[in-house]
Amino acid sequence: MIRAALCLLVLAAGCGSSAVDPNVDRLSDLEAALRGIDRAVGVTTAFVFTGIVDTTQPAETIASAIGQRFMSETGGCATVTIAGTMVDVDLGGGCTLASTNQVYKGTVHAEAQKPTGEVVIPLTLTLTVDAQPLTGSLEISTTDGNVFSYKSDLTVNTVVHVVTPVLQAGIGAFGSSIDVMGTIVGKSVPTAPGLTLMTTGVHQRFAGCYPDDGIAVISAAMVNETITFASDTPQTGNVMVASGITPIVSTLPTRPGCPQM
Repeated sequence: MIRAALCLLVLAAGCGSSAVDPNVDRLSDLEAALRGIDRAVGVTTAFVFTGIVDTTQPAETIASAIGQRFMSETGGCATVTIAGTMVDVDLGGGCTLASTNQVYKGTVHAEAQKPTGEVVIPLTLTLTVDAQPLTGSLEISTTDGNVFSYKSDLTVNTVVHVVTPVLQAGIGAFGSSIDVMGTIVGKSVPTAPGLTLMTTGVHQRFAGCYPDDGIAVISAAMVNETITFASDTPQTGNVMVASGITPIVSTLPTRPGCPQM
């Protein structure tokens, strides 16, 4: 499933090629958007997991269950307040979630709701992760307590705004694999409707620098790029960018500790 090293994928680009993406802001916006989604999905794992949400129970019981799970996931580090259907989490100066092995600071507000036929848990995030702000909302829904669907409206580092009305996430091994349809407004396209975003199997560890598998497509007026992540992307920062006949190797933006050389 995981693709071979980028230098082996496209020999025409050449190992160590000096080719760069003509608009690095697009890659910066994409990296922040994907990381924000990954980190937000990571927070949900501290609330919900198979068997935690009993869809036959009242909303107050579900709220108690997800609040208790969050307390357990931080080993008591977070302050969790449960009031009826509401759950408020204060992570203070930083707590490591057992389900993500990632440190989060700030607050999360959750509410258990029971519309007809499903349980919906909207989250309001006011967090700091990767030393950058992650704010906005993420909604979790389930009809059976085992399979969860999501939608998100997130801002990363106060610059990149990503909205994903369609968000499917597979979770395991301290990471997420996401398929999304949405939009990105950021440095490269600062106004709505922004860049269109579609991903297939983009996998990223919750504490990882960058995705290590999958494909993202971003498009806008005069722009249509396919970005391929490979197993060595977290170490090199390199991705394959195809916008024409010949793909090129380009580099994701660096930040403290990333890439993990």
